[in-house]
Amino acid sequence: MRILIIGCNGFLGQALYQYLVSLNFDVFGTSHQESADNKVFKLSVGDDIDENILNKNIDAVVYLTHIYEKEKSLELVRWYKKTFLLFEKVVKKQIYLSSYSANKLAVSSYGQVKYEVENFFISNNGYAISPGLIVGNGGIYNKIKKFIMLSPMVV
Repeated sequence: MRILIIGCNGFLGQALYQYLVSLNFDVFGTSHQESADNKVFKLSVGDDIDENILNKNIDAVVYLTHIYEKEKSLELVRWYKKTFLLFEKVVKKQIYLSSYSANKLAVSSYGQVKYEVENFFISNNGYAISPGLIVGNGGIYNKIKKFIMLSPMVV
């Protein structure tokens, strides 16, 4: 099986990429940064999908990319929809990793965007997965870690 991970350079993307390679899947990825790995293509939100990616006979696409700046949220949503529709013609499965914060009552731009993209995927026969807590060096974990490192603790 050939899998493309959009956003393979992030915390979750790196772990998923390595895990799938260890299971002998043929894994490709995209990153907004240049990579020495010839299976990782440079791609940023807003970019058109390169023909080199489309010609890889990908079986499944896993979407992990997110933009945290609220003013760029609409661009991300449009890009996800456009990219999904493009891959729909050549890929069997498209999977979006969402978040527990994605719901119709979401207050944050993060949750609202994730909810909109999640619903788009589901309504177009894609998949949306909302994993529980993922602990890495980003997000809320990083904020707590920085607070603890900078604050005096009473034991």
